[in-house]
Amino acid sequence: MMSRQLEALEFAYKYPFSNEAKAIVSTLNVSEPNPALIALGKSTVEKCLSDGFLSYDETKYEQFELSYIQSYAYSRLLVSALKNQGYISKYAEAQAYRSYLALERDTKNNVMKVANELGITLDIHGETFLVSMFQFLKSAHGTALALANQKLNGGKVELDKLQLAQMMKGAISKAIMAGLPIKHDEIPKLILSYAKEIKTPKPQITIQGAPGKTSAWIEKLMTFPIDDGRHRVVNLILAPYLVNVKGLDVEAAKVIIVEYIERCKTVNPMTKVNEEYIRYQCQYSKEHGSRPMSLKRASEELGGAIDFSILMEK
Repeated sequence: MMSRQLEALEFAYKYPFSNEAKAIVSTLNVSEPNPALIALGKSTVEKCLSDGFLSYDETKYEQFELSYIQSYAYSRLLVSALKNQGYISKYAEAQAYRSYLALERDTKNNVMKVANELGITLDIHGETFLVSMFQFLKSAHGTALALANQKLNGGKVELDKLQLAQMMKGAISKAIMAGLPIKHDEIPKLILSYAKEIKTPKPQITIQGAPGKTSAWIEKLMTFPIDDGRHRVVNLILAPYLVNVKGLDVEAAKVIIVEYIERCKTVNPMTKVNEEYIRYQCQYSKEHGSRPMSLKRASEELGGAIDFSILMEK
């Protein structure tokens, strides 16, 4: 491939909702759905629904990038086939988180390009970006991006790349939501058959009126380092528990979880759970009022990673 084509492919891989990605897919002229790519899209949808986020992995392997871009198109069809607006919203947020991770480490030119596609006008000011007050208030969400905490420059809000990526994440989610759900009669039958096999989250079971019992097993969990399933423990149990049950602010909850993950590294140092992911999950829990998994559901879904018999002991 020529250099310009490679750049377009890399950009589309990072931001599969972009015009570049749509252009690449439109040139493929695939007459029949590709089962392997549908399966990849199905796996993506399941991860979005179960974990609430997608990780971003850098690669220079062109075929992998192309396959991901194509599978993204299939994943939109698959999540539409589920006919559940809640699933679609969760899918969009998880995909937006992946692009947010890409934005954090991308070039200024690419950040500006994504912003332009989202209708956000930016100015570069040294190592920071300037955005109009109107666009900031329209796009920024969450305590971390409260206007009172931001620096103003010439009547505009001055943001570093991380802050800008956080601001743009909501706009990316809206861009992904555009056109969803795809009409049922526009979805190929093969994709509908794959959609029937998608593992959707079980309804969350909560213990009403018994916060003491909920607190006891989770507090006990935080004393036991685990070697697997840590990202799910963070977003499904620890973040919502510390923020919405114990009432801690995002930063205080983040510190506690970071310390716990560090202890977990003593039994298995390999993990993708980093400080930014933990902060994001704590902020997400606060904004959505998420509640922690019940002990019963946690033992069903995470029993392969955690010895729940210890947590059930009095």
